[in-house]
Order: sequence, then structure tokens, then C-alpha cells
Amino acid sequence: MHPHLNIDTTFICNKLGIEDTSFNQQIKKHKTTKISIISDDFNISISVITSTGSVYDSVILNKQLDKLHDKHPTIFNNKNILLADAAYDSLILREKVKNLNMGILLTNKNIINSKKEITKFTLYEKLLLNKHVNVEHTINKYKQVKRY
Repeated sequence: MHPHLNIDTTFICNKLGIEDTSFNQQIKKHKTTKISIISDDFNISISVITSTGSVYDSVILNKQLDKLHDKHPTIFNNKNILLADAAYDSLILREKVKNLNMGILLTNKNIINSKKEITKFTLYEKLLLNKHVNVEHTINKYKQVKRY
């Protein structure tokens, strides 16, 4: 069984914030801050990064993988499975994960921006994608702490 890491990004309303704030497309009237979390099998946060609310999730993950590779090179052992949402399904991120010797990037759609190559999931991959909800629970714990 391969270890898996979960990645997810969410935004938090930050009305009076000064650093890492911008206006998000979804909430136009309020300043937001995005928080991106990589957690392991046991819901322990390995990497937490904040950025402005207008940055795409895939750009944040690209920076986060570089910082994680510098701080914890032992995580990158070519046996990991990085579970992510459909927002992270891009060829650039797949090449990045491959070049960093991290393993594979498994998203819930695996379309890779083309309708011709839709891959079928194995039973093991389907069960792993069901565990991706754990990072959502971790994010909800962070969201309970309000910033004003």
C-alpha cells in the first residue's frame, strides 16, 4: 500500500486583513485569503501556505511543492499518491510531480484537459479518492478560527 497525501485549497474572508488579501471572483465585495494544505494519511498537516485570494489553485500547489521539496526531501520517494480536486488536473502539475520524484497525481476526473483520453479508475484508486474528504475536514477546522 502506497502512502497518500491530500491537497486542497480554500479561501477565507479576511475583511480587515493587510497581508495576502485580494478580491476573489466568487466573493467580489470582500477581501479573501487562500489557504492551501497538504496533509498525510492521518490528517496531519505537512505543509500550509497562505496566498492572495485571486491566485489559481494549481499555481499555489506548484509553489508549495517546491517549498516542500526543499524542507522535507524524504517525502519524495516516488511511491506517494497525491490526491487532489479537478482544479489541479493539469499537465504542468503532472510533470512537476513526476520531475520531483514524488509519485503520481490522482485527481477525481483525470481528464487532463482533453475529452479524448478519459482514464478508468481501478477499485483501489476509487477508494483512495473517497479518502480525499479527510483534507476537507482539516480545512473546516482551520476555517472555524475567524480572522477579522
